[in-house]
Amino acid sequence: EAMHTEVAVLEDLVDVVPGKALRRTDRRRFANALGVDPDSKSVKAQLLRSLVDSAYDTPLPPRWAEQVDVRGFVYFSNALRTEATWHHPLLEAFRETIEFASRVVDDVITMETLDEAATMVQRHLRDVQERAAEYLRHWSGPHQADDSEDEFFYNELTQESTWESPLEEWQYSLHVRYWLLVHLLQKLHDRQMVAAAGIAAFADACQALAPPVPTPRFSTDVVPPLALGAVTGENTMTSLEDTLSTSGLSAAVRSHATTIASSLTASILSFGPIAEAGTP
Repeated sequence: EAMHTEVAVLEDLVDVVPGKALRRTDRRRFANALGVDPDSKSVKAQLLRSLVDSAYDTPLPPRWAEQVDVRGFVYFSNALRTEATWHHPLLEAFRETIEFASRVVDDVITMETLDEAATMVQRHLRDVQERAAEYLRHWSGPHQADDSEDEFFYNELTQESTWESPLEEWQYSLHVRYWLLVHLLQKLHDRQMVAAAGIAAFADACQALAPPVPTPRFSTDVVPPLALGAVTGENTMTSLEDTLSTSGLSAAVRSHATTIASSLTASILSFGPIAEAGTP
């Protein structure tokens, strides 16, 4: 029986880098796909569109690429898969995050401080992390394929196997969700500051682009901002603070972002124990 109780599997991914940000996908169609009206002038819509812009500029997950077929249609390919897809690999993560952000914006009217919104974000991300942990519980890897140097990952419960690391996929997804929601907190903070100053031009302030989502880098010496790899809590927070300090966020939002990240890194994602694995 093989035991994989750490996330050290990612230490072997020193050569893995995320894909490029979108360039050929139409922004308006992208916004519509995420359920956000690209033409609405409401404050809520402008807030959500700032998240859509950040999502659009987020690099694709490792090994994914944006392609265009002979008809001019955009699709997405993965270096480890033979088939392609019309859907962005993070589409569901983006949709769920935007839907949650919409609820936060609706509730922010009754909130007196940013603390309540930050608490909502923290609870939401912990729920996502717990869902990921439950999904990963039956996975392990990498395993060596028979008569090959190729490595694969195996699910004991479903007896499914894959060349792609489910752990890496969830780490990237959680990272992206975290930064999108941190940007939402920054926008809400800006709104409160503008309102406190008695300025009526908040809609114009919403037009400013959110800071770009920091790119996750899976390696032994460069820790992702959420540090969901095999690192200590001390290294995790040091890397996060370095990233936040250059992110363009306000001090208040940086404080909330650090607190939220601390709650997530307290439960590092990992694979669980498995029985004998089957080759894909």
